[in-house]
Amino acid sequence: MKQFISSYKQHTGFYYKKKTGQSLWQINFYEHVLRREEDTMNFVRYVLGNPVRKGLVDDYTEYSHNGSFEFDIKQP
Repeated sequence: MKQFISSYKQHTGFYYKKKTGQSLWQINFYEHVLRREEDTMNFVRYVLGNPVRKGLVDDYTEYSHNGSFEFDIKQP
């Protein structure tokens, strides 16, 4: 999985930087496998809060790239 992500980031980052002159990706990525005893909804809330913490929106429901096939993101 790490090799796939690394290759994907390298290719997309190269073409994005060539087109815009800006970097697309941060240096590393973070992954975490949920364990049975962990509360899935806490992680859902954390991920939905990322655009708010970055200052992209005031409320996570305003971010157009959020979505889920499993959860109603309006009710985390």
